[in-house]
Amino acid sequence: FVIFTFLYGITFFFSKNSARGMMGITGIVLSSIIAGLGIPALTMLIQPGVKHKYPLWLRIIFMVLFFVVWMGVFFSASLIPAVINPVLNPYVYIALGAVGVVGAFFVKRNFQITGGLF
Repeated sequence: FVIFTFLYGITFFFSKNSARGMMGITGIVLSSIIAGLGIPALTMLIQPGVKHKYPLWLRIIFMVLFFVVWMGVFFSASLIPAVINPVLNPYVYIALGAVGVVGAFFVKRNFQITGGLF
């Protein structure tokens, strides 16, 4: 969520077509949910030093399928009507990204989560 909101908020200032290439907030949330659920599962599939339940070739197929689904959701989010998927002001996107960073920091700190970006 943080990456997408910062990406679209900052990209707005460098694009000539303004909001034309930006994703709406509903699309960002949907894509973030898919990524938030899938990426931790993918890291468990490739974790070294663990006896895996599935062979490597099947784990690779799972990873490819996840990325196909994620990109499908990502690109089909542009088909959601603007009433349900409004494109917000770039400052709102940047503010949401900042709130996400602060939220991630406090969640990691309060639940003793190690590793990751924040």
